Amino acid sequence: LGFARLVALYLTLAHWQPQGFRRREWDDGKRKTLNKVSWEDFGAPLLDKEAVGPAVSRAQKAVLNQGKGYASFIDPTSPLLADTDELGFSRNVVVMEIQGADISLSLIDLPGIINSTEKKEDQYLINMIKDMVKHYIEASQTIIVLAVHALSDIQNQVVYQMAREADPRQQRTLGVITKADVIPPGSHRMWIRMMQGDLFPLDLGYYMVVNPNQVDLDQGTSHEDAVDKERRFFMTDANLSSLAHSNVWSKNLGLSNLTAALSKQLADRTTAELPQMRVKVEDALKGVKRQLAQLPPNLPELSRPGKLVDGVQRLGRDVDRIVN
Repeated sequence: LGFARLVALYLTLAHWQPQGFRRREWDDGKRKTLNKVSWEDFGAPLLDKEAVGPAVSRAQKAVLNQGKGYASFIDPTSPLLADTDELGFSRNVVVMEIQGADISLSLIDLPGIINSTEKKEDQYLINMIKDMVKHYIEASQTIIVLAVHALSDIQNQVVYQMAREADPRQQRTLGVITKADVIPPGSHRMWIRMMQGDLFPLDLGYYMVVNPNQVDLDQGTSHEDAVDKERRFFMTDANLSSLAHSNVWSKNLGLSNLTAALSKQLADRTTAELPQMRVKVEDALKGVKRQLAQLPPNLPELSRPGKLVDGVQRLGRDVDRIVN
């Protein structure tokens, strides 16, 4: 959905009826949080799955071009879509809400960490993005899907250090090793040891996937074909096929297994969090009841004028006494 954008998907896991929104919580010009969060619709509900991706891209474009009018990007034929973006990043959020059953899941696609910018005036983005990522991963009920590419050592990748700080016990971080088909020669052993839990262990383990290359993307390769190509790669690769032929580690290879693992983690974590969530709701309810108890009793409509007159007279006597 775009590494340079922040996208939140609120899924209810039933009937497919997505609706796009923008959640505006950040003033990009003044670089500060707004006092009030506002929500804006982005077009009508979508009835076609194929329309979701382009709609998200247009909404991202609108967020990054505040000066051109948010509504101007709803039309898929708008000439503004070809213009250069005013901003590289924004803390405002594109939300795609998929309505259905009374179950809620939020998938948040965070921007990739950057360490430098082309323009000096954009250097503030480096810390802004890091702060944004920290904000979303520090919540105890969050499952951190730590995507690390296999082109360089994991300890050199900033996201790993950030995940360790947010989850010191490594109990809610699930590792995903991407670009498995382009691992540099001589590096396979390190990544295999990580998969097997011998290096940088995580309680939720690591999963290895093969990303579609640019040719696949340009040709519009289907999801099914991409998964089949990925499976054949793991089965035949000289360095990784040992994992694919293992009854234990083959379950940690490929997008399908990753999807199943995330589904299980979601269910397990939801179950684990329910008692704490119940306590928080009950505490909030008690607070509301205390506030309600402090309100004056409700008066019948006919007696209100007399009560008002009585209150004004008492106020007058109090003022007279204080003055004297």
